[in-house]
Amino acid sequence: MSDRIDVFNQSIKSPARVFTWDVEFPTISGGPNVDIPKIRAQSSSIPGLALTEIELHNWGLPIKYAGQIRYDNRFDLNFAEDEDYQVFNYLQAWRQLIVDMETTHVTDKPTYQKTVTLVLYDVELYGTAIKTFTFSQMWPSSIGAVSLDKGNAATSVRFAVTFTYDYYRIS
Repeated sequence: MSDRIDVFNQSIKSPARVFTWDVEFPTISGGPNVDIPKIRAQSSSIPGLALTEIELHNWGLPIKYAGQIRYDNRFDLNFAEDEDYQVFNYLQAWRQLIVDMETTHVTDKPTYQKTVTLVLYDVELYGTAIKTFTFSQMWPSSIGAVSLDKGNAATSVRFAVTFTYDYYRIS
């Protein structure tokens, strides 16, 4: 039993932490400083994927093979907001790139889709990236409602945003 514990302890130099990450946003024309949404991003998750199955039969027995990779193509972020509403303003500037609310004109895809990067850091060498997820052709597809409540002065403004992307690369 102690041999297994020793092997386990030797195999994990430093456990990955859930709090050592940043999201790097693109500059949006008319939007505020891109460091504000980066700083105020509070929680997220690394997108998952699934492999489809191909089933063949041999002498009546099902044999399964890996098929295509299926991505969810969604990336969720939760933000904490300040009274300056800079994250909200940033997202509204991005939304304005997608659809002009006065004319309801939808912009062409290359104009509003941007590259966004999720960076995971080494906890002991903060600033040293250990894994990078680069999301291509990303855009905010859903900006969650912001709850307001006069009876709860201890709660800060938080909201969720779902981004849609075409694909991502890991480096």
